[in-house]
Amino acid sequence: NETRKLLAHYRRCKDMRMKQVGTGRRGSSNASQQSCLVCSLMARHAKVMMEKHQQQLVQQQQQRQVADDFCYTVGSGYRAAHS
Repeated sequence: NETRKLLAHYRRCKDMRMKQVGTGRRGSSNASQQSCLVCSLMARHAKVMMEKHQQQLVQQQQQRQVADDFCYTVGSGYRAAHS
């Protein structure tokens, strides 16, 4: 229930910011100063979660590469020994 309230607030606030940008009432210099606390915290949380997910993807790719290299090395050694 609290999550729904936060998301509803974020959507209302985002819509309001988009309308302000559309009418030219907001300058780019003070855009970050006028963000509300809830939206700032939600944006920070989203950024942290995205960065964490990206790090996990990089680690998985590195692990796959190590496994592929190992399999290739072992396979090459096997083929050389049994040729």
